[in-house]
This record gives sequence, structure tokens and C-alpha cells, in this order.
Amino acid sequence: MNGLPIDNLEELKESVKMSGFGDFFNEKIESSIRAGMKEFSLDKTSQVEGDQMSYSLDIRIDYEKRKGYLNDLHALIKEANGMERTQRFPRFMRITAKEAYNLLKWGQDTGVEKKLFNKEGEPYRSFISLDINGVKDENGNYPLSQYHERYYSKKPFTIEGALQQLSIPVKELQTNPDFVASSLRRGNMTAVTLFHNDQEEKGFLSVNPKAGRIDVRDQYYAVIETKNQSQSIGESRSQPVTQEASSEDVKKKFSPEKQVNWTQNRHQNQHKGVGR
Repeated sequence: MNGLPIDNLEELKESVKMSGFGDFFNEKIESSIRAGMKEFSLDKTSQVEGDQMSYSLDIRIDYEKRKGYLNDLHALIKEANGMERTQRFPRFMRITAKEAYNLLKWGQDTGVEKKLFNKEGEPYRSFISLDINGVKDENGNYPLSQYHERYYSKKPFTIEGALQQLSIPVKELQTNPDFVASSLRRGNMTAVTLFHNDQEEKGFLSVNPKAGRIDVRDQYYAVIETKNQSQSIGESRSQPVTQEASSEDVKKKFSPEKQVNWTQNRHQNQHKGVGR
């Protein structure tokens, strides 16, 4: 027994921890339960890669069943340029704090791979992306897309398989491929060293779940066009389908200065308003 009127206290703490918050909220959880609160939120603000992130986790306590439940994650990003976006991520998607940041920061330029469960409790693999250019719903949320395993039935796609098919050599895939795959799985813009134009260059890799590929990007985040990357998965069957919002329109013919300007102005030119 834990001395509190719920039996799954440690399980609840572990769920919060695995959401990316460690033991930060342990004391708040216990004190709120001691106070008899049936619903409360766990709030935290932190800096992530130069941007400010504010998080709120919904907690519900059923004292009759002696159980506590972790519900949705609310996340708000305030970028260094002042642009703000917010999203509620349903609990069943099991989005972590860092994954929420990546989705709000990069939108459909990236995707998060998750192991989820259907109503029968059977596991399935799915990629999740967020359309930060799309029309918000009545609750102020952007369209979320899931790309289930069956979406890739005609053109199988896994992160590990796609990394082996890149036409541009990546130094880190020779030294630590597991780290690269793990980073991409969380939706990161993964910094790598490219062997491109007969020299080593700084670049990035990102998951493109709609197209079923790994995008290779230069140091300005612009997609480097290659034969493999230009291939598309064909007719989209995600639920729902959203329009891809990548940086593929920034071709190599652009000067580095123009690419920098495009990157800096990307969100200012395309994203308006703050959801709730």
C-alpha cells in the first residue's frame, strides 16, 4: 500500500515519466491526491533548442475504483521569432514531450513512429504527423494524420530499410546507425554528416511518412533532390490525409543566403494565429 487512496500510484508516476517528464511531477501527483482532487493538471515550461515549450498533462482520479489515469497532453510552442502554436495530443497516441515539440516545430516536414494499440488491445505500428498549415478544428487543434502499416502495403516503409537505400552516404550510418534510427523515430531533425559534392557536409535527416521515405536535407534544412527521394508512395490512404508541407520547393539552385532567408521566414509566412 502507498498510503494514498489509489492502488496504481507507481504506475501513474511511470506513465508520466515515460511521457518525457522524469520524476518532476511526483510530489505534485501525491499532494493533489492527498487533497482529494478528482482532476488536475501537471504544468511545466522549458526551453527546447532555443524555443519555449509549455506542457500540461491531464490527470483524472477515480477514488471509487482507486485508480489514477493519465489523459491528454497539451503542448504550446513559442518560437524564438515569437510565433506560437498549440496542440492537444490524445493519450492513445502516447506522444512524449520531445515528440510534441518536433511535431509543432516541423509540422509535416517530419513524423513520429509509435507502437499503438487498437480497441482489441492488439499492437500496430503507425507514423503520426501534424499539419501546422492546416485549418484548425473547433477546439483550436491542427489536423493530425496517422499512417498505419497498411498505408505502406504497396511500398513497404521502415526507417531502417529507408536508411539503407539512401543515395547520399551518411557518415553516422557507418558509426552509429541505431542512434540515427532512434532519433528519426522520435521525429527529430537528425544532424548528420553527408558525403555530398565530393566532400563532407553538414546536413539533416527527417522522416517523411506521407511519401514513405527519409528526406536528406542540407545545412539549411532544404531537401536535397535525389532519384530515390523523388519517388512517391502514390495514392494517399492516411486517416485523415493532409497536404505535405515540406521544404522541397527550395532547390539547390537557390543560393545559401536565399535558403537561410527561406528557413527564417518559413513559419512567419505560413503560420497564423494561436490555437488553444
